[in-house]
Amino acid sequence: IDRASQVLAQGLPLDVPRTYAALLEHAGGDVPPSQQYLTREEKKALIAFLLLISNLGHPV
Repeated sequence: IDRASQVLAQGLPLDVPRTYAALLEHAGGDVPPSQQYLTREEKKALIAFLLLISNLGHPV
């Protein structure tokens, strides 16, 4: 099982916000580039798309 799946399976303590950023921070920081699923540009495009559809009232 890969590290990201391990972190998701562990969950978070009750005092930590339930966000992906909190999961990453709780897991110990940055992921090496060889283990990242998306490039920086792909991440930016995905975030922009999700914000757009959210602002239009669609569920994300």
